[in-house]
Amino acid sequence: SKAGVPCGGIVTIGGKSSSGKSALALNVLGSFQRNIALSGKVDRDGDLVKEGNVLLLDAERSFSHDWYARTGLGIGAVLKNGEWVDNGEDNFRLIQSNEGEVTLDVVQEAVNSGLYDAILVDSTTALVPMADLAENSDLSDQNMALLARLMSRHLKRIKNLARKRECTVIYIAQPRKNMDKYQTFIESLGANAIQFYSDLILKVSRTEWIGKNDEPDGLVSKVSCVKNKVSKPGKSASFSLYYEGESAFDYDMDYVDSAVMITEEAEEAGLPIFLVKKAG
Repeated sequence: SKAGVPCGGIVTIGGKSSSGKSALALNVLGSFQRNIALSGKVDRDGDLVKEGNVLLLDAERSFSHDWYARTGLGIGAVLKNGEWVDNGEDNFRLIQSNEGEVTLDVVQEAVNSGLYDAILVDSTTALVPMADLAENSDLSDQNMALLARLMSRHLKRIKNLARKRECTVIYIAQPRKNMDKYQTFIESLGANAIQFYSDLILKVSRTEWIGKNDEPDGLVSKVSCVKNKVSKPGKSASFSLYYEGESAFDYDMDYVDSAVMITEEAEEAGLPIFLVKKAG
């Protein structure tokens, strides 16, 4: 695994809003970028490709150059008005689209190309099925569970393909409350298929604010591994995220460009998402 996540696996990062999901996922993408050695990986034409290529599908259209760079992600070419604009990095690509079918087709094509080590979809909650965007659709139309069925078909195709191409696909999702037959509310990540096909499911929850509550300087989040097919599940660790400064995270300049500040229980738990420097 690289960046603590399984290579060629499906990873889901879930949690409520403002808990640090996107920042954590972007930091993981940055970890993939820093691994740029040739390893014999080939594309569909049989040509060697350089490791460290990552793709971000920004369905929420929340791209911020400064913030993304502060999370440890090397910002490269960005798709603007149908043209790729180079921003200095050659192993990062960004596509902004919230059309569900189009976005997921791009994910499948990108995985199948063999050019990328990691792909991030931010987020599945922001994807909108084409039926809801059609000009002739009406707000009163009852399109039940369109996104859930769409994700189910998509993950069936992408599961084995990602393993074959050694491409890690990361989905960010916010929990939704569904009502069961007993009229009680249960939290889910928006589609049962996400929980079934994921090799790793991480739940991010904010535990406290850093600084004043009315004007916080950052937050402390706890990450729990609720599903893990590559190691023991049930482990947890915490990290601090700061809104100001050169980096969004605390990190050791002599170790890596940017990494999450790890508490002592992270090493003990061995949570497989962080870069940990062991000394002594």
